[in-house]
Amino acid sequence: MKTGKRFTVKTRDADNFFPVRLFREMGYLQELNRTFLHPLGLALATLIHDNGDESIQGVLVTPDKSGFIYDEGYINSGEAVAKAQFIAERRAFMAEKRINKLGFVVQPINPEALGGPSADTDATVETLVSICQTLPKEELKALFTKLANDDDIKKIMKEALHESQA
Repeated sequence: MKTGKRFTVKTRDADNFFPVRLFREMGYLQELNRTFLHPLGLALATLIHDNGDESIQGVLVTPDKSGFIYDEGYINSGEAVAKAQFIAERRAFMAEKRINKLGFVVQPINPEALGGPSADTDATVETLVSICQTLPKEELKALFTKLANDDDIKKIMKEALHESQA
């Protein structure tokens, strides 16, 4: 497994920061909230200042047990859908880059420290789902056909099936 270097941002180096307004407008905030924070009962909130600048206001905690959701009118709007599509495409692009450079998409944690492989498995499945959502139907079908005919994949699937039945 390849390992990456620890990255530290120097607060005086403005070139390393992505403006909060662009983070929100491009869909990063929406998808971070919708796919990760909302199911946990949290929401990252921004504040738009009088001069038009934006900043991270903080993390909201849901007052009830169901978590946050976006208004149906908004989340099904062209704006929200376009943002979700952009982020899905960006995730797929970055997934390929990270796999090629680092050998993983989501940085793994030693399964023994987690008490089992479930957390990393869930993260890997979520990444694969987001990648699959960006592929045209024909490419997706070709990919699954190739996987279904791959002897190594067949072996892994048989072992997983055997373990789940044990």
